[in-house]
Amino acid sequence: TGEARQAHEDRLRRTDFAQPALGAIEWGMSKILGRFGIRPDAVCGHSYGELVALSVAGVLDESTLMGLSRLRGRLMAGDGEDRGAMLAVKASPADLAPLITESRLDVVLANLNSPSQCVLSGSHEAIDRAAEACKALGFASTKLQVSGAFHSPLMADAAESMRSAIEASAFAGPQFPV
Repeated sequence: TGEARQAHEDRLRRTDFAQPALGAIEWGMSKILGRFGIRPDAVCGHSYGELVALSVAGVLDESTLMGLSRLRGRLMAGDGEDRGAMLAVKASPADLAPLITESRLDVVLANLNSPSQCVLSGSHEAIDRAAEACKALGFASTKLQVSGAFHSPLMADAAESMRSAIEASAFAGPQFPV
């Protein structure tokens, strides 16, 4: 039914479910490609994708990848508190820097996706204000369907706990460049 499908989609958008799900799919796809003889010359990843890239390159085993994925998702989701939001903006960093400063927006430039698209992170209120400011200047923006203000100070507590878990993990040498 439509309600059940929506409930499943909402659950998968939750960071504590999304990160392990992404890891399992990405890692699994690398294994499927390997069965067809397709092997990477190098791998890379952004944000959570860095863990998967390390695993595909043999630096982390599957068990460590999934354990870190579950932990990262749980830490970033928090304890049910408001973790903020993100806004994709069709504008360059040079265009957004004065907008952030002049509008006194409590947001950070979280991602530079391309020379003409950036992502802002902040509280829900700050992201709503940023969307209004962008609209006033003619910058197209889209609020992302994520459960937090990733790559921002709102995730600092998660980053510190994650650092400890990574430092306690076993690493092997990469089979190819990461």
